[in-house]
Amino acid sequence: MPSFGIGITTWRAPAYFQQCLDTLAHNDLTDVDVHVFQEGETCHMTGSQRTRPKEIAGNRAVFDKAVIPHKFWHQHEHNIGYYNNRFGMLDLLGGEYDGFLGIEDDVIMSAHCVAIVRRLVDQFRDNPRVGLISPGMRLRCKTENADNYWDAVLLNDGRTSRLCVTAMSAETWEAIKPNYQDYGTIIASVPYHQIGKQHIREAVHLWAVSKGSDITEVSGDTALLRATLLAGRQRMFCVLNRATNIGDNGLNCTPEVLAQLGDGHQPIYESDDELNITKFRIVDEGAQ
Repeated sequence: MPSFGIGITTWRAPAYFQQCLDTLAHNDLTDVDVHVFQEGETCHMTGSQRTRPKEIAGNRAVFDKAVIPHKFWHQHEHNIGYYNNRFGMLDLLGGEYDGFLGIEDDVIMSAHCVAIVRRLVDQFRDNPRVGLISPGMRLRCKTENADNYWDAVLLNDGRTSRLCVTAMSAETWEAIKPNYQDYGTIIASVPYHQIGKQHIREAVHLWAVSKGSDITEVSGDTALLRATLLAGRQRMFCVLNRATNIGDNGLNCTPEVLAQLGDGHQPIYESDDELNITKFRIVDEGAQ
């Protein structure tokens, strides 16, 4: 069995998904399994339509054409919402692989992104400070200093960057899974696209405070971040961006949100020399 897995959650954007798989296919996928988790057509709770059949068919056509050696398609009978889709993806990957990368279908990456991520997971597997590992989202040094940071990573609480491309070890998943799963129980009374309802917001807020967290927002992304920090771990970022997202709109995202975070449509860095990096160094975020 391959020792590394990649999971991609998909919903209804075949054009983005095409670009995602095109960039992934340029990576070295030796000893890598790629799993795609497709949302269903109708909400599993209300029966309302959330995805059109042609969008699901479009995603499946993109998947079938992708030149990826070991790929697996998982399609839900119903639209179960992003939290449930991602939880199922992470749990499958965490149960079958020593390390894995989870991405959304609007993420594009460099041709060496997978190799870089695998090395980071292996190097920092036993470091108790390291939780989620992101190969990108934005440049984290001055542009003129980029050549000094090919081998550099930094650690912080990760509150200023989205989680649409995130790697971790199986051990990290086991550490953060219980809290993330508890969040799922709290929001389970409504469809995921309705978690903005006041009573759900209040329930998540009260629960988060009871756990000792000041992250009380209701989204699935903040839930994963909260679970990571409560496990005593942080997020790790490559200083040089090896991946970015190209989608502008989602349940919890708008172009304005992306602009505020500095995420989305960011330059991707790539060099054949980076494949020679055998050990990455943690740098001080304020020293760049």
